[in-house]
Order: sequence, then C-alpha cells, then structure tokens
Amino acid sequence: MWRAAYPSAYVFKTIFTTIPKIVEDLVFEITREGVVIRRMEEKRVVFIRISIPSGVFKVWHYERDYEIGVSAALLARVFKNAKKYEKVEFLVEDDEFKIILYDPEHPVDAKTFVIKQLSLEEPFTLPKDLKNDVYVEFLPEFYVEIIKGATSIKGENLKITTHTQSRTVKFSTETELGERYEYVLDLE
Repeated sequence: MWRAAYPSAYVFKTIFTTIPKIVEDLVFEITREGVVIRRMEEKRVVFIRISIPSGVFKVWHYERDYEIGVSAALLARVFKNAKKYEKVEFLVEDDEFKIILYDPEHPVDAKTFVIKQLSLEEPFTLPKDLKNDVYVEFLPEFYVEIIKGATSIKGENLKITTHTQSRTVKFSTETELGERYEYVLDLE
C-alpha cells in the first residue's frame, strides 16, 4: 500500500493539464524516497521527469515500491476542475490506483477517481542526445522559506532557474533601466 496527501490539488492541475500536449502516458515510480513521474515523448526530443520527495507530502505512508503507467489525458481530466482550496490524496491499495480530490471544509463531498493502469514497456534510460531536458522538482516547505528570506529580488519579470545537478536555484531580473540582478541559492 502507498498513500500520499498533498495540500494543493491545483498544483497538480497545472502540471497534468499541460503534459498531454507532450506525451500520451506517464510512469509513476513510487519508492521510499518519493515519487518520480516520468516519460520520454515519442520523438525522443523531450524527457519529462517530475521529482516529488516524500517529505513534501503532508501524509506519506509507504509499504513497497510501485511503477504505474497512467494515461496523461486521464490525469488531465481528473485535475481539470481542481480548485485552489482542494487537497489531493493518492492511494495505491491492492494494485488499484486512486486519486481523491476534496475540500478540507467538506471532506464528505470528496471526489474519488479510480485510475486505469497501463502496462508500459519503457526501459528507463536517459538518452545522451536529448535536446531539451525539463525537470520540475518539488521542494519541502522549509526550502521555500529559505528562498523567500534569502532573496530580495522581486518583480514581474523575475526568472527562476533550477539546476538539479548542482542543486541550485538562480533568481534573476532586469530593471527597466537595463540593470541585471542575480541571486544563486545553494540548496545543499
């Protein structure tokens, strides 16, 4: 069994309503460390990898590893109407994958979706010739507080660049006068 709860279904709405434009299906790789959602698009130009450490979830109950194939379009339909105040819970029990969306003020009205699992035959190898690598990495809340406290860069044109290998986040902005400001935050 695996159960994980996240405080915002809306975050996943943003991710899962975009992904079907790139790939048809996704692999959820669940381990003790967290969840990795990944897939190579068919032309092998873009590799999607979303890493969510277990510590980011408000609830994390892990008994064993899972690798689950899921339709990206189905995930988009599940999260399409997610509201900002809704929470999400993921549950794998008896090899059945469920996603539960609920309003914490009215948990009785929870919406439960049983997700059909796909058998995907994908050897997990990251090709050396990838043209675009895109990583989305969820950070525990204390990292977000460190980032907020450490940078004074603000503005509409703020760019945030992450680099997973060096474990850094770079904040950069340019003023109307052309002055450029950067701040690099080391996450180690």
